[in-house]
Amino acid sequence: MGHSANAAPFRTVWNNDNHNPTPENFAMLCAFITLQDDLDPQSMKAVYEKLMDEPWGPSHITRLHTKIGAALERDPSARDKTPLHGTEWQFDDGEKWFARHVLEIWYTGCYENAERPSARMLYEGALMYRAVAGVLNVPMVEPLGFGNWEKPPS
Repeated sequence: MGHSANAAPFRTVWNNDNHNPTPENFAMLCAFITLQDDLDPQSMKAVYEKLMDEPWGPSHITRLHTKIGAALERDPSARDKTPLHGTEWQFDDGEKWFARHVLEIWYTGCYENAERPSARMLYEGALMYRAVAGVLNVPMVEPLGFGNWEKPPS
C-alpha cells in the first residue's frame, strides 16, 4: 500500500495531445499526486472518464503530466523528496486547482463541481478509508449490523 521505492518511474515520453491524454498518463499523474502506487484500476477508470468529460479536464491532465514529468526528468530523486522546491515545481492557479481536485476525489471519493451534479464516485476505493481500515466499516459498503452505527469503534 502506498508509495514504494521500487515504484514504476514517472514516464517522460508520452502523448502530449491536450485533447486526448491517455489513461496511463492519468494513472501516473494520480499516483504522483496521491503518493499512492496501488490505486484501484476500476476507480481509476471512473475518475479518468469523469474528468475527461470536463471541458478543462484533458488539458489539465496533459499540462500537469507534462510539467511533472519534465521536472522529474531533471531530478529523478525528486519523487522521494517533500516539499518540492524550484521553478520547475511552480504551478499556475488552474494546475494547482486541478491537482487539489484530483486529490479530493481520491481521498473523499466525491466529485464536486459547481457547474455539474456532485457524485459519490468511490466507496471502498476512497483513500480516506485506508486510515481507518480494520477499525471502522466503510459506510454503505461493509455491513454494520442493526444499531451498531451508534457504538464506538472497538
